[in-house]
Amino acid sequence: MKLSWLIIGAPRCGTSTLFANIVKHPDIGGQGQTKEIAYFSDADRFHRGLKWYRKQLKGKLLGEATPRYLAEPRVAFRVSKAFPEVKLIALVRDAPERAYSAWAQDYRLGRLRPQEETFKQAIESEIERLESGRVIDIPSPDRRFVWPGLYRQHLERWLMHFPSKQLLVLKSERLFTNHRAVLADVFQFIGVDDSLDLEVERRTPSIRFADQDVPVPPSADPETMNRLLHYYRDRADG
Repeated sequence: MKLSWLIIGAPRCGTSTLFANIVKHPDIGGQGQTKEIAYFSDADRFHRGLKWYRKQLKGKLLGEATPRYLAEPRVAFRVSKAFPEVKLIALVRDAPERAYSAWAQDYRLGRLRPQEETFKQAIESEIERLESGRVIDIPSPDRRFVWPGLYRQHLERWLMHFPSKQLLVLKSERLFTNHRAVLADVFQFIGVDDSLDLEVERRTPSIRFADQDVPVPPSADPETMNRLLHYYRDRADG
């Protein structure tokens, strides 16, 4: 089995749009495949083995998209041992905006816990956890807003296991404004015809929730966004 490409993240950065359009390419295929198989990040699924993983994949050039892979500490090692030649694709966006987008989605879906009821509470409590212990000891749900936006730290971890030529880093803002050019870059990177004029499908939260009766999240308060901006800048991210 060969895994040709892998979208590793980050969450809330346009991975659904990118995945939906990649699998439309006739030389790649995979339409109808579930996004976010999470094989390498979910302990129970990982222990099912590669035969189970292969059954989840569709298409001519096999690949998948699980945005949490980028920030999960163990995933890069696991992927490198199973598929050392896979092409990796990472989408990154303005880190504070990404954090707010993740919180707003959980607000809409009713997934926030008491200590996360406001954006400020969610950010401050997560920063406190990140600064008080080893990240690997912090359950994923407790580091889903701030932690994924530390892009430099996560990418450096992946580059410890893969050569830079196998990693394509794209800015989400460019995908949102010039999706055809970004798709051409991705197809060239994967090694398929990049000149095809495919009909581009864009998936956004506004489309997803348009016909649903869900609460509208409060706007991000400037104080918390500024706090995040400095947090990421101090760590050379954002």
